[in-house]
Amino acid sequence: MAVTGMVLGIVGFVFAFIPCIGWIALLLGIIGILFSGIGLGYASRTQQGKGLAVSGLVLSLLAIIWWPLFSFVILAAIAAAGAGVR
Repeated sequence: MAVTGMVLGIVGFVFAFIPCIGWIALLLGIIGILFSGIGLGYASRTQQGKGLAVSGLVLSLLAIIWWPLFSFVILAAIAAAGAGVR
């Protein structure tokens, strides 16, 4: 579960930088948080994979946070460029 959460976090973080399909980062981030949380629970019992679960959790959170920020910056840049043309 920890590996799945980390992979989803990595893919979600990459998708957060793509303007037209960045919303996928939100979905992958939420699923990545769920899998990382489950993996963290398993890791506390088995003492294996805790680093993978934590990194998946962090990357999934970054994907969820970064997507709206990046989208806002892109939209503000487009609006500023459009205002400068008139």
